[in-house]
Parts: sequence; structure tokens; C-alpha cells
Amino acid sequence: MRRPERSARTGAAASLLVAGLVSLVVGVFAVLPAGAAGEGPDDEVTTTTTGTATPTDEPTEEPTEEPTEEPTEEPTEEPSTSPTPSPTDSAGPVEIEGAVLRWGVSNQSNARSHNPAAINFLAAGVANPGRGGVALRESQWRAAQGNVTVEKRTAAGAWRTATWAGLGTSPAGASIGVYGPFSEHAVVLRKGTGTVDRAAGTATVSWKGTFTVVYYGGNTIFTVTDPTLQVAGGSGTLTATLGGYLADRNDPTVWQTATPQRLRVVDLPRVTLGELGLTAQPAYEGVRVSGSVAQDRAGSGWGAFPQPFVSYLEPFGIDQFWYSTGLQSDSTKRPLPMTISYSAKEIAAPAPTKTPTPKPDVDNSAPAAPSAPAAPTPTSGGNAAPGVPVAAGPVAAGAPPAGAPLALAAPGPLPGAVQLAAAPVSSTTAAASATASSAGWFVGGALLLAAALLLLLPAPGSGPRRTP
Repeated sequence: MRRPERSARTGAAASLLVAGLVSLVVGVFAVLPAGAAGEGPDDEVTTTTTGTATPTDEPTEEPTEEPTEEPTEEPTEEPSTSPTPSPTDSAGPVEIEGAVLRWGVSNQSNARSHNPAAINFLAAGVANPGRGGVALRESQWRAAQGNVTVEKRTAAGAWRTATWAGLGTSPAGASIGVYGPFSEHAVVLRKGTGTVDRAAGTATVSWKGTFTVVYYGGNTIFTVTDPTLQVAGGSGTLTATLGGYLADRNDPTVWQTATPQRLRVVDLPRVTLGELGLTAQPAYEGVRVSGSVAQDRAGSGWGAFPQPFVSYLEPFGIDQFWYSTGLQSDSTKRPLPMTISYSAKEIAAPAPTKTPTPKPDVDNSAPAAPSAPAAPTPTSGGNAAPGVPVAAGPVAAGAPPAGAPLALAAPGPLPGAVQLAAAPVSSTTAAASATASSAGWFVGGALLLAAALLLLLPAPGSGPRRTP
């Protein structure tokens, strides 16, 4: 009788069959797509957002945790619906309201500074980094405040409220440079009031508001408050109260509140009072001044802003930005045209003129092997910022100007939110990993099933014996 032996073989085959099927099922689950097996939250890729980058040489400065304001979402003030009398409606003086002043200041105020890691730009209100030798943070910058808005010209020639990221780019999206392209921003003051008498050729218009001119990313700034236009006899002036913070190129810790002073910001030698407004070119060429550095009067187009303006900025360490000093960037110091509209309905501002890019001075006499750049030292050439740290100011992408220390090359775009995320696993890599891990389960399962089949087959000579 072989029944016990056959029962044992059947039981072993059943066990092997079950084990083989289990192995195959495990192999199948090993190659299922991620997520089908119910992975937990620990398997998710995390994304962290960091705030505005701070200069690398200011490790003690804590990043701001206050929510970043969005001045760019503030709509441009709608034109007043109340009719304003046109100066042509009367032979005498006409009172005006809602007048608009639009001015880009200068190309240098919309360019990369001579420290390639920092740029120059405009801000609404008072932009104060808080101390010397540090960069202005995004949370300390405003595109609009009160009657003042900073606007950027688009590639199509329209005007839009400025953005923090756009301070470092041209209207076409290219990175700004020392000699161009420029960011093409302008300060716009609205709700001006005054009188215009076209017949007499006189006008007086005043605005309430403050804007800030920021150089070297915030290492040096000054403010312009409550400007007033006065015109008589075919010429005019724009006066304002200047203020800000005194700085010292030899001591970046200096940050002292300046005594406000009302003075001439620009002279307007030729003014024509138009029907709806005027555009005037401030004086510069041939204007003689004295400052902390000798004025260069040899090159073409040499000149200056008014002497009171230049003298006031001397203790700020930035008077040389406003007159010719013999640098290749002198052409960017010239004031840009100023446009005044008598009402909220603005007249067209003039299109920007292309500034010729100077050819850098290159010595090709004996090429030498490159050496490590030395630490930058302040110069008296007219454009070194007071106490410029190595990585100060909002950073904008682009190659540094010729002759700039390589150590100061701008590392990336203007500071903004930086996304830090784990690199996702590619589908090819995941598939290969799943195949490799499940191959053993499939092979093992197949072997177990084969063994179970062999046990179920009758052994040779195990059939019923025939009796003679």
C-alpha cells in the first residue's frame, strides 16, 4: 500500500504551490507604479521656499520674516474725472489740478553699478536699508507710495508699475549693464497743483511726495521730496527738498541722517508751455561744478547737474555720479528729459535715446597668465560706492563690465523666492529598480511551482501492480 507516501507527496506539492503563488504575487506588487501601494507622507517630495537672499558678507543679518509687500499689484491711479481747465481756455493764469511729473532721472540711475554684483534703481517713498554697508531688501522697497509711483517702460513703449525683479532687466528682459541696456524706470508724481499762464510764459506747479535714488544696491541713497516746477521767460527750474543718509566710502558703518535742504535739482534752460503740458531737457552740457573729484572738461558732452545739488551730495560720497569725471560711463550721468502734464491725462513721454557703448580700454601689448583677483579697493575715480561690500545690492544677471574684478561677478538673477526641491526619480530609473527587485520573486515562484508539479506527477513504477 502506497497511500501514505502519495498523501505526503500531495501535501508537499500543495505547500510548494502556495509558496510559489505567494512569491509571484509579491513580485507583481514590487513593480506596481509609485502610489498604487499606498505610500505614506514620508515619500512625498518636499518643497521649501526661502525669502530674499542677503549678502554673503553679512552673516549676522537676519532674513526678514515679515510678509513681502506686493506694490506691483497696486493699480495705477485712475485719471481724475473732474474736468481741469486747459491753459488755452483763458488768456490769464489758469489753476490746474491733477498735474503729473514723469522723470527717469538718468540712465545711470537705471543701470548696473561699478560693483557688478549691485545695481542702481529708484524707489517710491523713503527706501532705507537701516545702516551702512548693506543692501536694501525687497521688503524695504516700494513701487508706489502716496502720490509717487515707480513705473517701467515695456518693450511696446507702454508704462507699467515697477516690480522688484524688473529693476535688474531692460524692457526686453535682458540683464542691465553699466553702459546699457538700462532698466528704463521713471518716477511719477501725481496730483500736482498750481497755475499756468501760457500768454505770460509762466507756470508754478507743486507735488507732494518722496522718492529715493538708490545706488550700489543701497550702500548709498538720497531722497527727493515735494518738487516744484517754476517757469518764467522761457526757462525754468525744478526745486525739491533733498535728504537721506550720509555715508563714507572709507567707513561703511557710517549711516547718519542728513539735514534736509531745499535746492535746485535741475535747471531747464528751454521751456515751451504747451497746450496740455511740456517736455524739457534739463541742463548738463557745459555746466561747470566743483566736487570731491576734479571735473573732466576734455571729453565731448562733459557737464554737470546744478552746483547746489552736487555740493549737497558730496558728504553722501556720491557727488561724482552727477558730473563728468572722465569715466567711460560719463555719458550715462546726463539727466533724462522731464515730462509735465497739466492734468491726469498724460502727454506722451519722449522715446529713450540709445546711449553709445564705449569701447573698453584694452592693453594687448603682452598677454599675461591670469592671476587671482585682488580684493577691491575704493578709488577716487568718481564712481566707487562708499563702503561697497563684495556682494552688496540686488543682484542682476549678466557679464560684469570690462576691467571689473572677477570676484565680483554677479552670480544670478535679482533676489526673489528660491525653490528648493528634491530631484524627482526618473521613470526609467524607477522601472529598472522595480524590475531588479522583483526578478528574484518571479524566479523563486517559478521554481516552487515547478517543484510542486514534479511532486504531483506519478513516480516511475508507482502504478497498481498486476497480479498474475
